[in-house]
Amino acid sequence: TAFASYSSKDRARVLDRVAEISRNGVDVFLDRMSMQPGDLWKNVLEEEIRKRESFLLFWSNNAKNSDYVTWEWKTALQQRGLTGIEPHPLEDPTTAPPPPELSDLHFNDVYMLVRKASNSTTP
Repeated sequence: TAFASYSSKDRARVLDRVAEISRNGVDVFLDRMSMQPGDLWKNVLEEEIRKRESFLLFWSNNAKNSDYVTWEWKTALQQRGLTGIEPHPLEDPTTAPPPPELSDLHFNDVYMLVRKASNSTTP
């Protein structure tokens, strides 16, 4: 099981990734898709962060600037520790650096680097 933390501005990209993760048998909690009207959202999120096996942090400048994402990763860090957070970078960490509290985690993605390199070459 997993909790997906992301900026709503990145939702389309995150949904593509979560669809693939889910296809591989992981039950992923997504705030807007997993909650019901009337839920006490902060309580639900805190409980889901605590009980899920993985905390997936979809990182970008949008996430970096989101108060909600910041609250989620800080809650995960407090409840699960640093090793309980799994970064999923949506942008190069040189353009979207992680917060100091998470700087010991590897935020580079080889596939992102390959895409970036192939987009910069001309045929």
